[in-house]
Amino acid sequence: KRPAVARLGRSTLRTALLGSLKVQSGRSDVSCRESTNAAKRTQQQVPIEERAGYPVKRLRGSVDPKDWRSYTGDKVEVDLSRAKWLPDEWGQGLKVTHKNGRSEGKKDWGGRGILTSYVSPDGKVFFHKHVAEHYAGKEFTFQGGLNGRIRMAKLQAAQAVQLARAQIKENCDAFSGKIGLDCDSRLFKLLTP
Repeated sequence: KRPAVARLGRSTLRTALLGSLKVQSGRSDVSCRESTNAAKRTQQQVPIEERAGYPVKRLRGSVDPKDWRSYTGDKVEVDLSRAKWLPDEWGQGLKVTHKNGRSEGKKDWGGRGILTSYVSPDGKVFFHKHVAEHYAGKEFTFQGGLNGRIRMAKLQAAQAVQLARAQIKENCDAFSGKIGLDCDSRLFKLLTP
């Protein structure tokens, strides 16, 4: 009997990205859900330009997303997701947090250790919508984030196909070493009376 295969979902790759960032942080007080090897490999292969958090429209002179840093100098990784209200020129990233007095001795249910960040074209990092809106001098609306949502849907569809292929290959290799269809002669033998 084959062992159960992990289900793929809409957030499988993002969960793998969050897990890898939490592991890289080296913090013992944070936990993460285990991802399949296929999900881990697939999320690592997604270039930052093909992540939903990458700005839809890069402005001339804007900070390159590979160089995003928080005000404390921490690296901000481009996210695989995107807020539905985020303007086209802005990006979304993930920042690993530092251990503090509030996290001491508390049970972690998987949400600790990462902050979703909103990055302005000039590279300023925000953690709350209302603060980012104040900085931009305008309200962020769902209509203003429409292009980002369309782009995210296209990117996530392509990434889901790659993830499904990797998962199939991983499972087939584990059980039979084959991927794909049976040879024609086997099919015809089955169909012949």
